[in-house]
Amino acid sequence: MANSRRSFITKAAVAAAMTPFASLSTFGQGYEQAIDKTPKRSAPADLKITDIKCGYIRGSVMVKVYTNQDIWGCGEGVDAIPGTYHLVKNFGARLKGKNPLNVHRLFEDIRRSGFFQGAQSGMYVAVLSAIETALWDIAGKALNLPVYQLLGGKFRDKVRVYCDTALYQRTLPVPKDFSDAALKAKSMGFNAMKFDLDQANDPNKYDAYNWTASPAELQRMYDQISAAREAVGPKIDILVDMHGRYDAVTGQAVAKLLEPLKLLWLEEPIPAENVEAYKLITESTSTPIAAGENHYLAYGFRRMLEIGRSVLSISSCPIFKKPVA
Repeated sequence: MANSRRSFITKAAVAAAMTPFASLSTFGQGYEQAIDKTPKRSAPADLKITDIKCGYIRGSVMVKVYTNQDIWGCGEGVDAIPGTYHLVKNFGARLKGKNPLNVHRLFEDIRRSGFFQGAQSGMYVAVLSAIETALWDIAGKALNLPVYQLLGGKFRDKVRVYCDTALYQRTLPVPKDFSDAALKAKSMGFNAMKFDLDQANDPNKYDAYNWTASPAELQRMYDQISAAREAVGPKIDILVDMHGRYDAVTGQAVAKLLEPLKLLWLEEPIPAENVEAYKLITESTSTPIAAGENHYLAYGFRRMLEIGRSVLSISSCPIFKKPVA
């Protein structure tokens, strides 16, 4: 590539010297110097995937894709990743020798070949998403551009984030714990914060297998979020997550009960697969209902879109939240 560019400049210089206003001694020198200073890599078209490795860190699978040009890319898969080592190796065998810049084609090749292997959701998509992220990482490095530029450019120079207070219900927190966590998040500069409300070991549960919250559970939920709201005032956004662990009756009750506290959203009060129940809950309350964390690919959102104003789709990807240490 360097030789062909240098040949072009040399020929252009000779042609320019034939005009009375050209200087053969200076024409093209700046470009030649830039070429000499540029690291020499083979053309991106010659990139080939040589290997894929993975490791597990704090509930995430980290994937690293290697190429023949010493350019590598990293990607992460979360949640549905236990036992995915052999899935990573399986995908890696299919990708070796392929050009990593054909991101969409490689993604579709693996997805379409996995219709009977679970390609609709779960571990299959979690690992495939990690690999896709790594491929985009390689593309950005190979073309010397940030990935956002490859995907259409940016609109903003900063993105608003919320604080996941990490105040998990397994420790049986009381309302004061909620107010303290809210004040800590506010002191750190956050104007949005999230709390969990699902408490598997709540002593007021009917039993371990009943999806309906008891009146005492509902009161506990209200008291906890009310304490957080009182602590930070009306100008801070409060988000609530229930991790899909209740039924539609409870979802409706909690959404209605928390209306005076003006939540930014109530996330996954019921399991993700019950989309019609999401619509029922949403239409019964002014509290915005969030879902999407447990839907896979664009196809997973189809039913939500078909039934209209059903849910506010929100991703709980760690990119958009920061826990309190």
